[in-house]
Amino acid sequence: MKIIGAITVLAILLYGGFGARSYAQDVLLVGQETSDIPWHVEADTLTYEKSKGVYIAKGNVTITRGILTIMADEVSIYEETEKAIACGNVLIISGQDRLSGERVELYLAAGTGTVYDGRLFIKEGHFYIGGEKIEKTGKDTYRIQEGTFTTCDGDCPDWNFSGKEVDITIEGYGKVKSAAFHIKGIPVLYSPYLIFPVKLKRQTGFLIPKFGYSDRYGINVNLPFFWAISDSMDATLYQNWMSRRGLMEGLEYRYVLDQESKGTFMFDYLNDKSNRLPQKTPRHRWWLRGKHDQSLPGGFTVRVDLDIVSDQEYLKDFNFGFTGFDRTKGYYEDIFGRSVEDDDEIVRTNKIVIAKDWEGFSLNGRMIYHDDIRQRWEDKDNNHLQTLPGIEFQASRQPLPGMLYHLYYTGKASYEYKWRKRGTYGHVFELYSRIYWPYKCRNMFSFEPSFGFRETAYLVERYQFADEAKRSLDLAGEGKRIHSREIYDIRGDLSTELYRIFSLKSKRVSKIKHAIIPKIVYQYIPKKDQSSLPVFSDKVDEKNILTYSLTNYLTAKVRKGEGKQPKLEQQQEPPYYYKEFCRLKLWQSFDINESRRERDPSEEARPFSDISGEMEADLFRYISFQGDFAWSPYDNAFNSVNGAIVLSDMRGNSLKLRYRYNRDLNREIDTSIALRLLDSLVLKIEDEYSLKDNLHVKGRIEATYTQQCWAITISYTGRLIDKHEQEHRAMVSFSLFGLGNTTES
Repeated sequence: MKIIGAITVLAILLYGGFGARSYAQDVLLVGQETSDIPWHVEADTLTYEKSKGVYIAKGNVTITRGILTIMADEVSIYEETEKAIACGNVLIISGQDRLSGERVELYLAAGTGTVYDGRLFIKEGHFYIGGEKIEKTGKDTYRIQEGTFTTCDGDCPDWNFSGKEVDITIEGYGKVKSAAFHIKGIPVLYSPYLIFPVKLKRQTGFLIPKFGYSDRYGINVNLPFFWAISDSMDATLYQNWMSRRGLMEGLEYRYVLDQESKGTFMFDYLNDKSNRLPQKTPRHRWWLRGKHDQSLPGGFTVRVDLDIVSDQEYLKDFNFGFTGFDRTKGYYEDIFGRSVEDDDEIVRTNKIVIAKDWEGFSLNGRMIYHDDIRQRWEDKDNNHLQTLPGIEFQASRQPLPGMLYHLYYTGKASYEYKWRKRGTYGHVFELYSRIYWPYKCRNMFSFEPSFGFRETAYLVERYQFADEAKRSLDLAGEGKRIHSREIYDIRGDLSTELYRIFSLKSKRVSKIKHAIIPKIVYQYIPKKDQSSLPVFSDKVDEKNILTYSLTNYLTAKVRKGEGKQPKLEQQQEPPYYYKEFCRLKLWQSFDINESRRERDPSEEARPFSDISGEMEADLFRYISFQGDFAWSPYDNAFNSVNGAIVLSDMRGNSLKLRYRYNRDLNREIDTSIALRLLDSLVLKIEDEYSLKDNLHVKGRIEATYTQQCWAITISYTGRLIDKHEQEHRAMVSFSLFGLGNTTES
């Protein structure tokens, strides 16, 4: 029994010091919750030498308990000194973690010990740690002589770190003397002394730096420092040096308050040294952005969006790297489900929203501030109307209570305080309700008339002209502080559905439904004189429009999974799911007021809108298409065409083509290709080409070669800044799996 207890301590000692986090849980259980799990010992001989007070197990010793297995040629336990020795092909296995050595000596009372010619494999992270002599010198301290570290398999790893002497303190730091980095056993980098953090939790310390070069920014070195403030918050500080622009300093602060409450705020600052800045672009350039989600008592939620930038060129100039626009946009989309404004948007929206939802109702309060970069760039006051604050209560569509007929209603009540630094501003109160009467004539057609009424009241707090040229407009209604507007609208929806179901002789798709939905919508808003209303009012335009559309749907009935069919007497209808794999919609509008409007004889009447269409198709597992167009019946030409197709396969090869056309603006085609030339080699090519100007706007080619424990990426990027300037960026990055990478994005 004592030998079993000693072996237990052996396992605790070794894996308590060298095991992964998953094994630490097993260690805590040994002798406690798992004390009822029996040990199984196998050996050729098991003896006790009374004169020496030693238990000896010899020959193919195997000791198992749960997921723990200990194997050795010989195990000896000294009763008086509480010393344990395992010799010959020692191997300790817990789950998928392994510790091997030629000899293991343990002092059970002191909780110390030594492993000779030891090698540890930790499955989580795929880490290999070895040493000629691995000592546990205290509760949380270790010393390794001639130590090595790698994540590569094999006796001669592709890369590894080594140190003549390594001292490690858990939840502290490791100190390495004569540290070296090896490639295939050949030392290529050397440091006489190295310090690194050793913590099971998140640790404070420097991260792997990023390196890059660009003809606009010069040599670029970005050194991040991670600060583990607490279990629920951390920060990263960035020192981003660009030889031609200067030192950009950045801060990224992250925190989690509970499962539904979190936030991330970022700030970057650069004293730009470039001598090619556009006129009026400040030397002191910065970008402050952030998002916060908060869960409050009573089911209320808070969302905060912050986005303020120094100048309109900043986001385009610095769209790469750790804190660049591209990475920021993707981060907020992934973590918060909403992004920042596009990089060419000169008015940045900042807002705080407090909301609560009930069944059929919602309430939200908001404060919205629009930051105009251009006005700041032109040294003008920001004169946008700000919502400080606003509140809105909504009722979603639901049955109207107490009515015999099937009537439905929606409603909205809102208040906004519209403020600006110069100009007229004040309060806006609005009530809007709508009544629906859906009617279905058997299976022939559906008709839904609806009536809406809007009541808006304005309380002007100040009259003031914002611009001399707009004086008459801004002072509309001067002298009258209270204004109101009442306006109604009518709508009617008439539609039907024609469909046919096609049966297929396919194991995967049994049926396809083709549905055609013709629809006519009539909308009417009377003409209302709103010239006397304050300028901060949202005008409601008159409308007398008939819209007709035709929508096609293709829906497949798809079998869930595949397998052997049961016998005939046991057969049941297999489970299915329905997938809408194609939608095509065409529509056009006719403006009745425009057709009746008086005009000059030379002026052409154009009551018909463009003929518009949109299509979404997911035809097969690896083919998808999305597109839209608008065609002018008067000019016999397309005003816009957009389309994107994606082809892919199981190997990871893909082809993405996107075409964008706007008759007044641009005509562009974007191409993205990913080719897996070998299992370990992937080639990516991206190109943005302007058909209007016959030039390449942006191009990128990237090749990535991946092995079991490392990868190398070579890339080249070229982009057009303007008609007279281009940027070229070449990059080589090397990744060591388990340690991070040096890629400059």
